[in-house]
Amino acid sequence: MTSCYTLSNSLRSSVRSGGKWLESRWSALTWGSTDTDGTSAVCFCMAVRCGYIKQVQGMLDERPALIGIVNSTNGFTPLATAVRKGDINTVRFLVLAGAELEQRSGSGQTALHLAVLGSRVPIAQLLLDQGADFQARDLNGLRVEHYAVDSGDVATLRFILDRGGDVHAEDNHGWTPLFRALCQSASTEMIEELVSRGSALGMADRAGLPLASVARLLVDAQGRTRESVLRLVDSSYPHEKALANFTRLTKKIYNVHSLLKLPTPKTSQNVTPS
Repeated sequence: MTSCYTLSNSLRSSVRSGGKWLESRWSALTWGSTDTDGTSAVCFCMAVRCGYIKQVQGMLDERPALIGIVNSTNGFTPLATAVRKGDINTVRFLVLAGAELEQRSGSGQTALHLAVLGSRVPIAQLLLDQGADFQARDLNGLRVEHYAVDSGDVATLRFILDRGGDVHAEDNHGWTPLFRALCQSASTEMIEELVSRGSALGMADRAGLPLASVARLLVDAQGRTRESVLRLVDSSYPHEKALANFTRLTKKIYNVHSLLKLPTPKTSQNVTPS
């Protein structure tokens, strides 16, 4: 197997012959893992990122331990790298080759977390079918339901909830998916979906902040209060008053249209003089 880097012949012979002028600070295991006669971790990560399955397979045949290596640059495992790219073929290959589904990346995210965050529904389906833990949490206590909210994609959220997602799941701060959606100013459609699935509206986080208070802070692009959200989550929202205002406005518009409507002209009849 050809490696990425090549040492000069003199350096290699000196190292292997026990030359005392060069003394490695690394362990024998680390030195062996980066030896040019073997497959380097850098090459393997690059092959996974590029989707070169044939090369990935060859490198794993030579060094099976590479399947669980963590990229020191970004903290992602090979499986996580393929998931983030959306390469379902490489994901399937790595899973069948023995990649650990629950191995965490640097921030404690599993491959399933990353698939849901990136709205990679087919990959998330594949991982779940292979036994990925639906209830796994990251370092902040986030579950897939929270990551579905973070994706900003309602279809992904529906997929997770249809698979048994819990709208009452709380992270380390006591935030449910709905609470998190409000804090991130999610779309009204996503908030409505969570409300329709039975999310608790009268809850507060572990700091004592009520959910309704978060909703009252939301504003749209013009800096106006998001009334559509308040109607969904704030039990104290004056629904009757809003309905009365809407009805009154509708009548005014109708009256204006009625005043501007011109009468239909009568058809004139031509009288022929006798």
